[in-house]
Amino acid sequence: MLFNRDFLKFIIFIYIFKFSLSQNSNRCDLNIGGIARITRVPPEKRSKLPPGFKTTGDIIKENGFGYKKYQGITEDGYILTYHRIITKTPGGQPVLFQIGLSTTSDCWLLTGRKTDLAFQLADAGYDVWLGDRRGNWYSREHVKYKPNSKEFWDFSFHESGMYDLPVFIDGIIHNTEYSKIIYVGHSMGCTEFFVLMSVRPEYNEKIKLAILLAPVAIPTPVQELKSPLLRASITLAGPSLYKTGMQQRLFELTPRDPLFMETLRQCCGPSDFQPICLTVFGLSFGEDRRNYNLTLMGDKLFQWPGGASLKTEYHITQIFKREFSFFDYGMSENLRRYNSTKPPMYPLERVTAPIAMYWGENDVFLDQKGIDKLVSRLPNVIKVHKVEDPMYNHMDFLWGLNTNDLVNYKLIDFLNNYND
Repeated sequence: MLFNRDFLKFIIFIYIFKFSLSQNSNRCDLNIGGIARITRVPPEKRSKLPPGFKTTGDIIKENGFGYKKYQGITEDGYILTYHRIITKTPGGQPVLFQIGLSTTSDCWLLTGRKTDLAFQLADAGYDVWLGDRRGNWYSREHVKYKPNSKEFWDFSFHESGMYDLPVFIDGIIHNTEYSKIIYVGHSMGCTEFFVLMSVRPEYNEKIKLAILLAPVAIPTPVQELKSPLLRASITLAGPSLYKTGMQQRLFELTPRDPLFMETLRQCCGPSDFQPICLTVFGLSFGEDRRNYNLTLMGDKLFQWPGGASLKTEYHITQIFKREFSFFDYGMSENLRRYNSTKPPMYPLERVTAPIAMYWGENDVFLDQKGIDKLVSRLPNVIKVHKVEDPMYNHMDFLWGLNTNDLVNYKLIDFLNNYND
């Protein structure tokens, strides 16, 4: 038997814990490109969040910067929010940050002005923007569907890449004097980049450089994954589980739910439960607890849940089991949608934008073989950097204590000296 009974119970507990439903979130009263307006929802109908929660705008302003929020509408009707860090020296090269699965833009900003890459680039003179994809806490509106409907959640990272990134990229270009941006993606933010650049290759011309941190596209095959938790989760996540989740209206995973957030803060901060929390975190992303400020770990994870569709997570499990391909609907539906019983692979050879790739050896999602295979399929990789710490993991790029020395300072020097 592959897993013992107690371990399977633990996995089922994790799934139940993640499959909690979300609430409607805030709306704001803003003009969108001068063509649309969003109605303000009364305060009593907004999602109530625990004391201490800080929005992206709150954190930016607390760190001494100005802040401006933008919104745009995707081709398929989602209303997205993206954010701009305003400095005293405007006019710098625009940089778009795109976060990973289940997180929001504020997760780029949780360690401080001297250690968060977004703040460091703003201080270095760059025009920094942060995107929030469909379905997360900042982007939970649609021109037609409500966020408690099945139709609202009918998307994966494919649609986020195809339709959300163009809103951010075109919006930034429209609001600056630049025709190209620098793109910084982490984890699924890299996956979405590969989707857009391969399926809509005209967008390659709008990218000066892509910085891809822990890029998920050709991950470690499921049977070779180092983490038993991840291996079991992906093994169990088959079509029947996805179908059951949809039938039970479990459209969203890891929502920004007050109880879930407060549980993470209390259990993952200094407490008797912290070692258990850190063990699960290590199994999920790579064990490296010595590289975190454990006193503040609960506060960081408190901000982490941002919302993701069940379909997105299922699509990710598919690429661990197969290749980097479109969503697999099953043979009959694939035949109708793709004219093939199997989903097509993403044509990575069409990703011609220059790419600098950074990854950690202790990342549970990646290994050297997968990185080499990914690089071999991309025509314009100009840099591949394996972080010089064998314990560096998937989340260290955001919260690792040694990230300044091992990644950020070197990356900023590289950007400052880069000429396309």
